[in-house]
Amino acid sequence: MLIGVHSHGYVAETDDKAREELWPDYKTMRDRIGAERGWPPFTPEQFKAEIEHGSLYVGAPETVARRIAATAKVLGISRFHMKYSAGALSQEKIMRCVELYGRNVVPLTRDMLVVAPGNLFTFAGNPGVMHLDGFAIDRHEVGAQSRRNSTKLRVEPKEFGGM
Repeated sequence: MLIGVHSHGYVAETDDKAREELWPDYKTMRDRIGAERGWPPFTPEQFKAEIEHGSLYVGAPETVARRIAATAKVLGISRFHMKYSAGALSQEKIMRCVELYGRNVVPLTRDMLVVAPGNLFTFAGNPGVMHLDGFAIDRHEVGAQSRRNSTKLRVEPKEFGGM
């Protein structure tokens, strides 16, 4: 049986920068949803706890890769999907997060998992493709195309550590 994990996350150059950049927009989104459901306002302590012990994958590439690899080992997952947008994050921040995830987190995680033949771990439903909330990075083609409200980015394998 294939098991996947879908979780919110954000990648920046450092752990502190990732937290600082995500916090205001994540809090706004969480408080808006929470108000509809009767939850109290989201606190910095809750945010920190979600990052350190919960379902938020936030930090530098190495930090996020370690968390994904640990989750993959403990749960025996075969795929991981990170939802990287939260509230009103700027397009610039989102695209930097996507770049760091694809160029750094994915190869680091694969190295940490040391996948054995027959024990497939992918970042999507197909080997060599990683999905990032509407974005897919595919090892086979170069170019860009839009399809059904999502954008598919295709890059050469060497750009993403031989995915």
